[in-house]
Amino acid sequence: MIWPEFEDKGGFLILDKWTPIEPYGTAKLWISDQKFIMYHRKYLRLGATGYMMDGSGYVAKCEVIELVNLV
Repeated sequence: MIWPEFEDKGGFLILDKWTPIEPYGTAKLWISDQKFIMYHRKYLRLGATGYMMDGSGYVAKCEVIELVNLV
């Protein structure tokens, strides 16, 4: 599982649960289980696309714009 931390337009982490998330923006995504880091190293590349899911439904389309500490 990958856990998102959404950012505001200034790039700051949104901490208030009542602050609305904009339709377009950025988020830091964390691999929440260490066992899957090796798996994601194979597939995550700049420009790769994926989807955020809620159950079986798509919530958002995502694109990798930066990789940090995936070594």
